[in-house]
Amino acid sequence: MGYWSKKGVPALSGIVGALVLTVAWAGPAWAGAQDTDRADLIDAYLKQARERPPLYQSAPVTHIVPEFNTVTYALDGHLYDTTVLPADLNKDPGGNGNSRTMTLKGYSVAPYVALSLKKVGLGFNVEAGRRSLSYDSKTGADEMKQQSTAVSRGLGIHVFFKFLDTKRLVATAIAGGRTINVRETIGPFVTTNAGVPTGTYSNADMRYTLNGYDGGLNLGVRLLKGVTLIPWGNYAYIDDSNPRSMIGNSTSTLTNTLAEDVNVFWHAEPSLNYGLDLAVRVGGVQVRLGGLFGMIVSMGSTSDQVKDNGFSLSFSWDQKG
Repeated sequence: MGYWSKKGVPALSGIVGALVLTVAWAGPAWAGAQDTDRADLIDAYLKQARERPPLYQSAPVTHIVPEFNTVTYALDGHLYDTTVLPADLNKDPGGNGNSRTMTLKGYSVAPYVALSLKKVGLGFNVEAGRRSLSYDSKTGADEMKQQSTAVSRGLGIHVFFKFLDTKRLVATAIAGGRTINVRETIGPFVTTNAGVPTGTYSNADMRYTLNGYDGGLNLGVRLLKGVTLIPWGNYAYIDDSNPRSMIGNSTSTLTNTLAEDVNVFWHAEPSLNYGLDLAVRVGGVQVRLGGLFGMIVSMGSTSDQVKDNGFSLSFSWDQKG
């Protein structure tokens, strides 16, 4: 089975964070006021990312349900490439030397293996990823830049139970969780004048752990031989009380930036997600087409402010036990 879809940030929704290491940063770089346009661009990005995606979309890779006495191997990958511009594009076109842009780039890969008995099964996955958030503000000869980068490694487990399994219909409940360790480097807001830095700068290095929990339902309706319609729903929960309590009510530039980064990297997608997927099996290969249909449907409704060129790609193959 393979499927692909156009998508933004992705994916992860769930965080029980613990900030275990903070490396010192230089005072002059963080003492100045943070450019509020960064927060405005992040709000615009999150607003679009959290909107209901198109009805046609592929189910999460953890919703792969092998047949009886079968082991399924899968690889789920995401490429993040999003640019956010000011809301009023005519107000700041860049022709006069002024511009504001925010970009999100990166990737994540998650090998997944699932095995099924008659009614129950288990799925295991590891994952690795890198996400960077860059902000650039130009006003005449003055320029302000900032970049945050998060490198993550994780491990997850899911269980599923087939509570209905007939010739035409298979209904499955899925639940599980994962733990992800994150190393984030938060760059300072570097201001230059005609390319010359105006102060001394250094990064702040943070380490925290994310725990995500999710559960959902997957219904497979066999329409024709080798063709299955899959209505699905998934709810993902993030407990971020620990890292946010460590951020507290501080108004410092560093903690404000960290709070914004947590939202962009780990809270972009809606917690409750659902859709219609279509699986077509040819020989031993099954292709998921829901994401492709969703991309086609949403092509005419893309925003001029948030330009999303990211996509996801997943494929799997079965091995009989």
